[in-house]
Amino acid sequence: MDPQFLKYCLDSIFTNGIEHIVFGAAYKALTIEKLKQFKIPLPPIAIQKEIVTEIEGYQKEITNYELRIKECRQKIDKTIDKVWCSDEI
Repeated sequence: MDPQFLKYCLDSIFTNGIEHIVFGAAYKALTIEKLKQFKIPLPPIAIQKEIVTEIEGYQKEITNYELRIKECRQKIDKTIDKVWCSDEI
């Protein structure tokens, strides 16, 4: 099994679907018994690697978009600063 593939499967389980497997009124608990019930798909290793490559590509896109958003916010702040620092107001 590709370790990155396993990581992405576990990430998906714990971020998207953990609510239906944890229980408890005062606090949420994930028991060993519940953990044993997880079934992780196991496609051929070549498919696992393709999936990992695709996910990593998406993550790079997200990082690039986050950087672009940060740059745009900085430009917005500079533009607003021009308005507040203007002598004409």
